[in-house]
Amino acid sequence: MGDGPHSSRKLSFSWQIIALISFGILALAVIGSVTTAFFINKRFSDIALDQGRQITATLAHQSILPLLSDVGANAREDVKATLGYSSVKSIAIFDRNGALMISAGAKRAATLSKFPADAAPFESVVTRESHDSWELTAAVYNMDLNGDGGDGSFDRLYLSEPELLGYVSVTIDRSSLYKIESQLLQDSLVIFVGVALFLMFIAVTLSRQMTNPLYKLAGLMKRAEDGEEGMRAPLDGPLELHEMARAFNTMMDALEHRQAYAEEQHDSLVREIDERQQIEQELRDSEHRLVSIFNNVVDGILILDSSGIVESANPVATTIFSLVDNVVGRRFCDLINEVNLDRGQQMS
Repeated sequence: MGDGPHSSRKLSFSWQIIALISFGILALAVIGSVTTAFFINKRFSDIALDQGRQITATLAHQSILPLLSDVGANAREDVKATLGYSSVKSIAIFDRNGALMISAGAKRAATLSKFPADAAPFESVVTRESHDSWELTAAVYNMDLNGDGGDGSFDRLYLSEPELLGYVSVTIDRSSLYKIESQLLQDSLVIFVGVALFLMFIAVTLSRQMTNPLYKLAGLMKRAEDGEEGMRAPLDGPLELHEMARAFNTMMDALEHRQAYAEEQHDSLVREIDERQQIEQELRDSEHRLVSIFNNVVDGILILDSSGIVESANPVATTIFSLVDNVVGRRFCDLINEVNLDRGQQMS
């Protein structure tokens, strides 16, 4: 119902609601999928890192004897077994001075990364991190847990204070986590978009149910604008539309009442004009008849005003007073006197 050159380009109210809801649902779907993938990937990263710490700590305990004997070959079986984990890329064992004793797996640096001095014995510490791997390092001492239930006590191999024997470095592959993250993102996007499409379908259905009464009301307004009478909106739909329909019906009642009153006044005015024209015509006809009688009567007729002045005279009266000039506007008594005077002069 909008006017102007741009009214046809405007989106309908229903499509505005659908567009707004659809945008919100799709935005939530994308945000939800990305957030879900992020947190799941973070959880997997934490699990993979914890697993790498356990692998590194285990290898550190297994490397005590090879480091004591200073023979790297003694740790070859343990290194080979550790490489059996799919997430382990490479392994290196260094002595206390940082010299490489044995390495296996993917090519890696032959030097020991900087290790924190305050790290606990056999504690796995992340000494290097990149986008596709973690490097975990643990310090190996000449002591081990006694395995009596994990109460935290140590069984020293020697009676002296714990002595640093060397370091164990394990590189954990994290590239697979990116693949998992990508797959999770794709799966979550598919799921969320599917849910979004379903919600959009429900939103379209609900929006049409909500806006159909509004469109009906707009159609009634258009028909009323085109001049149709008796337009009334049904009092149904949501409360707001119910109030709009009631206001429209009240407005139509008032307009029809005013229109009926205006038509009644118009008809009354037309009748009054017709009556006046008829009376005027009758007066003109009556005047014509009186003038005809006045002019054609066999008797002379003078019309006098209240002062006795002659206002008009018919032809017969003019003939009777033909001896007197200018009959109209003279006093009647003066006319009679002049006529009698003229007759007396003629008789003498």
